[in-house]
Amino acid sequence: MQTFRAIVKVGQDGRIEVSGAPFPPGEEVEVVVSDNRLTTTQRLALWDDAVRKLRATPGIDRISDDDIEAEIAVHRARIY
Repeated sequence: MQTFRAIVKVGQDGRIEVSGAPFPPGEEVEVVVSDNRLTTTQRLALWDDAVRKLRATPGIDRISDDDIEAEIAVHRARIY
């Protein structure tokens, strides 16, 4: 499934216009509209919560930088 994302403003009449979509004319596509943009304060609160939970993970102090780099390499190689 190909995804195309655009951020646009709703017009005075409530219409939303999207141009430049990489789909051929006449192709049926799904349109989902949301105002899911977070404010800086919301984004920082989510980050702080994630860091707090991570730091509270039992055994977290035994994970080395090498362990983290190895896990990232495995993920990037898609080896599970």
